[in-house]
Amino acid sequence: MHPRNRYADAEPDFAALSQQYPSLQPYVAVHANGSGSIDFTDLQASRELTRVLLLHDFGIDWAIPPGQLIPPVTNRANYIHWLEDLLQLSSPAGQARVLGLDIGCGANLIYPLLGAAINGWCFVGVDVTDVAIDWAQRNVNANPHLARLIHIRKLPHTSGLNAGVLLPAVQEGETFAFCMCNPPFFESMEEAGQNPSTAFSGTADEMVCPGGELAFVSQMVHDSVQLGKRVHWYTSMVGKKATLKALRKLLHSCHVTALRTTEFFQGRTSRWALAWSFAVDPNLASKPLPRAQPKQQTQSESARRELSVPLGVLPKAVVPKLLPALEAVSERKQQRRGSAAGAVGYASAVYHPSQS
Repeated sequence: MHPRNRYADAEPDFAALSQQYPSLQPYVAVHANGSGSIDFTDLQASRELTRVLLLHDFGIDWAIPPGQLIPPVTNRANYIHWLEDLLQLSSPAGQARVLGLDIGCGANLIYPLLGAAINGWCFVGVDVTDVAIDWAQRNVNANPHLARLIHIRKLPHTSGLNAGVLLPAVQEGETFAFCMCNPPFFESMEEAGQNPSTAFSGTADEMVCPGGELAFVSQMVHDSVQLGKRVHWYTSMVGKKATLKALRKLLHSCHVTALRTTEFFQGRTSRWALAWSFAVDPNLASKPLPRAQPKQQTQSESARRELSVPLGVLPKAVVPKLLPALEAVSERKQQRRGSAAGAVGYASAVYHPSQS
C-alpha cells in the first residue's frame, strides 16, 4: 500500500462502520472477537462499502446505478498518491493549479472525486455513454465543496479506436499536468467474468475493448506522441504483466524522456500502472520514486505459511537443498499476494528509456 494511503496503517473496521452506518449492517458479519468481515462477491455489499468509505473517510457523497463498475477505494487512492509522487518528481512549470484528465471517468467518477477531495486538484472527466455522463454529473452535484474543481465532458462514441483515445479528449489550447485511465481490460465480457472470487460488475463500455487493454493503451501511446508536452505525465492502469512488458517496448520506440511503473495489490489481484513523459526535466533521469515498506505480517498470517516436517523422514542430504527452495517459494507467494486477502500492497519501479 502507498505509505500516504490513509489505510496503510489501519484497514477499515467493518464492524465499527456498520454500527455508525446502519445501511452497511446487513452485509457485515461480526465475529466473536469483535472483528467484522464482508463478502466481496456480493455486489450490493461492495457497492455499499464503497459508498460508506467515501463518505466516512473522504467526505464524498457518492452513488452509482446497478450494473456499473464498483471501484475499490483503497486501490483507487493508491493511484492518486502515485500521481502525487510523479508530480513531486516533475511537474509542468508555470501552472498555479494541478489539472488532470480522467479518460473514461465512468458513472463512479472515483478518481476526480478522490483527487479533488485529497489534494484539491482540478479534473476534466470524459466518457462516451449517457449513463456514465449523467451519473458522473450527479456525483459532482452531490458534492458542492468539490463541484467547482470537476468538469464532465461527453465524447463521441465510436466503434473502434481509430479516432483515438486521448486526441478527442484534449481540446484546442488545453494542457494537463497528467492524464489517468482505468482502461477496458478485456476483449469480451466472457473473459471479464472469469474470476469467481470477486464481485462481477461493470458494463461492456467500461470493461471491454477490441484488442483488450493492450490495444486501448497502445492507442493512448500513439496519441501521446502527437500531443507531446501538452500532457506532462501520461498514465494508465494495466491488468496484465505481459501487457506492461509490451507497452514498455512500444514506449521505448517512441523516445519518451521518462517511464515509470508501479504495482498495486488488491487482495490476490495485482494491477500495474504505467507513466511516461516527453518533458525535458533533469529530475526525470536522476530521481527514483519512493518505495513503500512492506506491510508487517500478522502472527496468524505467519502461521499459515509455516510448514512442519519431521527431519527424521528426510535423508540428511536433502534437507540443505529443500529449505532454501521452500523459503523461495514462500517469498514468491508473499510477493504475489501482498498481505492478507482484502489488503492492498504497493511497489514502484524505475525504467530508463536508454536501456533496452
